[in-house]
Amino acid sequence: MKQKHSHRLCSVIVSIIVVLIVLIAVSLFWVNSHLCFVDYTPYSYSESGDTIKNPYVGLYSIRGYMLAEDATFSLPEANAAIDSNSSSFELSLIEINLKNYGNCDLSDNALSQIDSILSAWTKTGSQLILRFLYDWDGQNLESEPNELSQILIHMEQVGPIVNKYASSVYILQGIFVGNWGEMNNTTHMGNGEMETLIQKLDDVIDPSIFLSVRTPAQWRTIVGEYHDTKLPHCPQPNLLSSLASRLGLYNDGMLGSANDTGTYGDKAAADLDTNYSDAWTREDELAFQNDLCRYVPNGGEVIIDNVYNDFDNAVKDLSQMHVSYLNSDYDSTVLNKWKETIVNGTDDVWNGMSGYDYIERHLGYRYVLDSSSLKFHPLFDDTGMLTVTIRNVGFSNCYRPLEASVYVVSDLTGDCVAKVPIDTDPRLWNSGESSSFTVPIDVRSLNNRENNTYTLYLKCSDTTLNRTILFANTQTPTEYGYEVGNIGVSRGGWTFDLR
Repeated sequence: MKQKHSHRLCSVIVSIIVVLIVLIAVSLFWVNSHLCFVDYTPYSYSESGDTIKNPYVGLYSIRGYMLAEDATFSLPEANAAIDSNSSSFELSLIEINLKNYGNCDLSDNALSQIDSILSAWTKTGSQLILRFLYDWDGQNLESEPNELSQILIHMEQVGPIVNKYASSVYILQGIFVGNWGEMNNTTHMGNGEMETLIQKLDDVIDPSIFLSVRTPAQWRTIVGEYHDTKLPHCPQPNLLSSLASRLGLYNDGMLGSANDTGTYGDKAAADLDTNYSDAWTREDELAFQNDLCRYVPNGGEVIIDNVYNDFDNAVKDLSQMHVSYLNSDYDSTVLNKWKETIVNGTDDVWNGMSGYDYIERHLGYRYVLDSSSLKFHPLFDDTGMLTVTIRNVGFSNCYRPLEASVYVVSDLTGDCVAKVPIDTDPRLWNSGESSSFTVPIDVRSLNNRENNTYTLYLKCSDTTLNRTILFANTQTPTEYGYEVGNIGVSRGGWTFDLR
């Protein structure tokens, strides 16, 4: 009996051993087939101080048109704005003067002239800052409509034409009234008329077009969302669906004095015909803009040579105000002062450059590819997680939506084998900050005995304009964007002889 029991025990032990061997063999086969090794080498990134041409930012030129029944205009040729010499600009401020129709509706002829102007400028590829006004001479009271209702009719008349060119019209400045269209020296700012005019524009102008008012105090009066704090409650820019989310600022007295020539609160602010009891000191208004203008554009022109627009002070305030566009011609005394200033600091990228070039290159957003890494466990992970860090060294964010994707390109064939949309909103790549995002890369699908090395590229695009966004890196972009790094993929190398 003992021997029989011993044989039975041996059989069980042998069976267990056989099962364990089979399990180990199956496990080894599974591990070998599932094992995937990834070797990632990031690109050697280097920041560039060169000028780059991106939409919605930089210096702008001004063109003015006076509507009249017998008016003829010299209009630009297609692609003249950004495809010619280096003195051309992405942005153009188009001023359309309605003075001759101050107390009557715009005629069909006048409306046709507006259409022709916007059509011609759209064909240049320039992004348009648009301003309707009744005065170019600082004599607005002599030319603006007497009745508010007439201005409202003009807004209703031009709305459909402006909306026709919404892909090119970036910002509509002002509410038609004031000297030079700057919302001062007008009878239509008090008693709720300012709010009525901006609300009409909000109703008739395509929501993708930003609106703007002259001062932060006006913004707060209109929006009424600051709740006794020094900072506005700015909505996230997911949908441009409310007035607050698309109402920016334009400051044509920028850096001109302690109160930006009446833009902020003190005695000089009384020169602007509105309620300035809500205007704050310069320090508080700069803090207000620092918050607000992460979400909506701010720009204008610098004036009057003084200590506030000395280079170092100017850079500090332009950065805090998140300024993205400036007049290329005015004030020449200030601009020339910047041209004569040489940048000296600790950053070799900018040392020796003129202050003018430094400021021009920092207007708006300016993205720099900074670093990247890829995390992948050879056994347990299904996808590799690519992490990319970008610095926005510009004065402001980008305010229009952009599309960002990573392209996986075969080193063997040069073909793109995968395009991976990035779950990030470049509008939230804040100025003066670094932003990181992760991108899942299906590395297991990339292994091929003949083709197992790839280059990863990052491309950022404005799909509305069909434009690639340029980065401030020394590398030259390709059709797939900027090189991020190289990836090599291989599977486990174990072999088994089953003979």
